[in-house]
Parts: sequence; C-alpha cells; structure tokens
Amino acid sequence: MQNHCPRLRLLAASFLTSVTVGSAAYAQPAQERKLDITAAARIEYDSNVLRASDSQQLTSGHKSDIRYSPSLDLDIYLPLSRQAVFLGGTIGYDFYQRNTTLNRERIALRGGADYQLGRCSGTLSADYSRQLSDLTDFYDPLTGDLLSGDNTEERRSVDFSVGCSRAYGLRPFASTGYAQERNSQFNRRRGNNNSWYGQVGLGYVGPTFGQLSLIGRYSRINYPNRFGFDGTNFIKDGVEVMSGGVTYDREIGSRLRTNLSLTYTKVDPKLPGTRKFNGLSWSGDLMWQGSNILLNAGLSRSVSPSNLIDVSYEIEEEYHVNGTYAANEALRFNAGASYIKQRYNQSSSTPIFLSRGGDRTYQATGGVTYQFRRRLSLGADVTREWRRSNISFFEYNGTRAGLTARVTF
Repeated sequence: MQNHCPRLRLLAASFLTSVTVGSAAYAQPAQERKLDITAAARIEYDSNVLRASDSQQLTSGHKSDIRYSPSLDLDIYLPLSRQAVFLGGTIGYDFYQRNTTLNRERIALRGGADYQLGRCSGTLSADYSRQLSDLTDFYDPLTGDLLSGDNTEERRSVDFSVGCSRAYGLRPFASTGYAQERNSQFNRRRGNNNSWYGQVGLGYVGPTFGQLSLIGRYSRINYPNRFGFDGTNFIKDGVEVMSGGVTYDREIGSRLRTNLSLTYTKVDPKLPGTRKFNGLSWSGDLMWQGSNILLNAGLSRSVSPSNLIDVSYEIEEEYHVNGTYAANEALRFNAGASYIKQRYNQSSSTPIFLSRGGDRTYQATGGVTYQFRRRLSLGADVTREWRRSNISFFEYNGTRAGLTARVTF
C-alpha cells in the first residue's frame, strides 16, 4: 500500500480530532484467538516521488525513484476469559534508490485491551506512529525549498471507550482520548500539536431496523509553538470544535449495507482573525456484495484540525468508488477512483500571501492479487494521481506502480 497518500495522512491526523460523527462502536471481545504475523516486501516505481510541479526546476533530489519497503505486519488478539488483549499494525523501513535522504522507518502500532463488565464493554488502547511526512506537502513557502519537508512525524495517543447494551434496544456509550504530534525538522515544528476529545451518545438497535445513534462531541487542539497577537497579549494558536449529529447503519438482506451520517459542526479558532466555521458535515457509504463481486461507493464532507504548516483547520470533500472481482479462489482484480477537494483555513498568525487556499486531487488505481497458498500471495498495482491547487508549487502529476509479496506465519 502506498504509505504517503493524502487520505491516509488525513485519517491519521483526525483519529482523535476529527469532528465527523461516525457510527457508534461497541467493543466486544472476539470469540477467536488470532496470532497472525506477516512478512511483506514491496518494490515501487514512482514517477514523481517529490510531488514536484511541471514548472519547478529541481536544484537537488531526483523527481523519479524506486522504493524498497520490507515490513512486518502484526495481527494479534488473545482472549482472556471475557477480556482480551491485542496488538496490531506495521513495522517497516523505506529505502529510496536515488533520494536516499528520504530513507525512513515506517511504524504504525496499536495495542490495548478489550474488557467486558456485566452489560458494559469497551476498549483501552494506545497508538504510536513514526514515518516520513506526507510527500505531497514538502514545499515550504517560507524558504522556497522543495526538500525542506524531509521531516519525520511522530504521533502518540491513548483512547478509552465504553458502551452498555443488550442485544437490542438502547445503547448509551462514551469515549475520550488524548494525542500528541511532533515533527523532527525545526521549521515544521510550528505544526506540533496536542489534542483531546470527549464524546457521548445514545444508540438504538433493532433486529430489522438497523442501528441509529445520536452523538455529541467536543474536541480541542493547540499548537504549542505557534502564537498570535490580539493587540494586547500573545495567544497560543489552536481551535475548539463542537459537533452533534446522527448516524444510521443497516444491512439490507445479505448483500447490501448502508451507513449514513449527518452532523452539525462549529469550529472556533483561538486566534482573532482566523475564520470560524459553522455548517454541516456528512458521509454516506453503500456496499454491495455478490457471489464474486464487491462494490463500494461513498461520499463525505468533514471538518478537522490540521497538522500542516500554519493551517488552523481544513474542510474536505471526498467521492470514491471501488470494486473487487474474484475470478476464482486464488485470483482477484480490483479497481477504483476518487476525487478529494480540500479547503485550508489559514491561521491568522501566517501572512496572507502564504495562504494555502485549496487543492483538488484525482486518483485512479487498479491491481491484481494471486493467492498461491493460504499463506503466500503476490500482488501488482498501478496508481495515477493528479493534484490541482491555487498555488502552482503544490500541483503535480504522478504514476506509481508496485509489486508486493506477502508470507503469513
């Protein structure tokens, strides 16, 4: 999997700070023990690894490159009576053939415990990630340096959730969490942030009705290395987000599943002059599964605080469609397309001429996987990506093609 795609960065950044209300999760300890360890090796050619625009003249680095990525994937779940402990994620390293300064570890781990006490159950977990910053945002407008984004991002978080329910009927639930994001490079430490969120909700589940949930959420993020001036005092930059909404999840027959959400969100930046936001967020997913075909289509609009340099928060719209076709038990084909529109609301501590404005990213992908035996698989994939921006330095076109081998022990 391409580990630098914009969507993955946004999902990681919004794990604790996203204000999009999703379906309420009720942790239930699994009934089966799982101990899967998978070794993977990937080789990928990237025609534009630095995400440079056609107009940019590179003074250092190479536009195209080949990346070698060995990794170890963990999927461990150990039930202990009614409780369970788990550990999952990836530990790997990326080696670039030409741009060796981009060589970096790639770690994303989540561990914790599922617990059950009477009718209540929940999860206590901790996450840790460390990786190269998203290559799509390497250009630093303050220095004009394309490679100044050679930065390592590190993230730590803890999360606690609890829900009480019967098989059907009302289900109250709540969750809270705290996270820190840090950057290794000095001029990107303006994006360092601390975040906290709290969420409560009430769900209803019926045998044919599906699951309906009402959710309220509050989150707060601050940037310890970023300050503004209100005319009298210096103020630490940050945002507060309040949201409330409804989600609905239902399986229609054995083949069709829908998930819908609608949320009203209010974003209140701390610095005077930073634009506020009041409005709707939404998401919708439709999944259909046939005997050998799986189709998924979805759309969403979300608002979340940002870890980009001097961006207070961002508004994102996404539209996607994906499909998988199983020719037989061993051979699978997949294809997909997506469109992402992002609007960045700049912190008032940043000069207006450095404002990011917005981006539009188009992506098309296809691939094939062959399962030789239960534990060995080979895959090939190709992705074409285009991004357009109000700042020409952030525009790029690129093609990625890769081969992946996996062995599960």
